[in-house]
Amino acid sequence: MELLNEKYRPKIFEDVKGQFFIEEIKRNVQSKNIPHLLFYGSAGTGKTTTAYVIGKELFGESFRSNFLEMNASDERGIDAIREKVKVFARSQPLESNFKIIFLDEADYLTSVAQASLRRIMEQYSNSTRFILSCNNVGSIIQPIRSRCKEYSFQKFNTETIKNTLVYICGKEGKNLPDNVLEKLAEQSKGDMRLAINQLQSILLDGNIDIEKVRTESNDLCKDIVDVLFKKDFVQARKFIDGMLSNGWEARGILERLRDYVIDSNFLNIEFKGKLLMEIMKADERLVLGVNSVLVFDGLVIYSTK
Repeated sequence: MELLNEKYRPKIFEDVKGQFFIEEIKRNVQSKNIPHLLFYGSAGTGKTTTAYVIGKELFGESFRSNFLEMNASDERGIDAIREKVKVFARSQPLESNFKIIFLDEADYLTSVAQASLRRIMEQYSNSTRFILSCNNVGSIIQPIRSRCKEYSFQKFNTETIKNTLVYICGKEGKNLPDNVLEKLAEQSKGDMRLAINQLQSILLDGNIDIEKVRTESNDLCKDIVDVLFKKDFVQARKFIDGMLSNGWEARGILERLRDYVIDSNFLNIEFKGKLLMEIMKADERLVLGVNSVLVFDGLVIYSTK
């Protein structure tokens, strides 16, 4: 089965749901002129989708020639900025007044790389527009932020997610019980991508028993908390590394851990309080721009002391 997240990714502005400012962005695109843009917010809220819609609306068939995407969590250093971003920025746009460089997860860029990016944004502002997306806007240096129009992407409400799941089921010729879709929408906690991925798992597995519908995040959080309680630093780190390598967003992991700990009945009050405090500290460090690897190292070390 084709990945449902890609199959049903919005292609036009009218299909982008849940963000009140989409009409404003659409008007700017229709005028064939946009400023540098900075999208920030939780995972699964449409930041990447919106960037792609902008590019396709602006460039049409010349999209691939005028649109460069880079994931800054993979290429976070100054060499990537110099060798890829600068080279593309100084090339001439094809059948357009400007090109777009889309830097996904820009909060992973080092401070040196961000300083270099700021200079490129200044130097090639006449021919290149930048769209940056991130989870932690506080990690973006002020000189870049001041050059961008910022948009805060909010989590989807349960109704919007459920309606999307109903739509996908209809298109796929599937008929899932309403309470199953409601549960998936609630458990996704505003993350549309997670909800659709869970829906696909159910459709592939064929199991629609509401009592057995459990989120992957809850299972993983239980595993992490169990080994932290046993003071198993190594195993806890392996579980977290697995989530990060599978595309989980760092703050999203902390949020789900927090919710799991709060709702847990088997943890003693002392350990629960200690773990919640460490999760809060870890989230603060992420907001301040500390590398997620170091943040999670600190979380598991101090939680297992």
